[in-house]
Amino acid sequence: MGSGMMMGGQSGMMPCSIMSGMGAMSGILDEQQMSTMREMRQENRSAQLDRMEEMMNLHDDMMQLMQAERPDPEKIKELHGKMATLHGDMLVDRVRLHNKT
Repeated sequence: MGSGMMMGGQSGMMPCSIMSGMGAMSGILDEQQMSTMREMRQENRSAQLDRMEEMMNLHDDMMQLMQAERPDPEKIKELHGKMATLHGDMLVDRVRLHNKT
């Protein structure tokens, strides 16, 4: 598996094709467009960092539940659902940012 495939599969990472497209745009876009893209990335980054923090907290909660002698499967399922929804929201925002550029 090539490095591009690995980067796209890691949680929190942008697919390689999106990342390479942003760097390649510097020769195509004017200064105002580059500034606008930078602002959009910064706004997205702030929201993503908040979500990543929430994801880490949910993960910690799940690990604590899993340490019980008899973990409650319904609580585990509920936490996993919250994590899946959050991860999906993060992915959708990355795609929306990509589509804006």
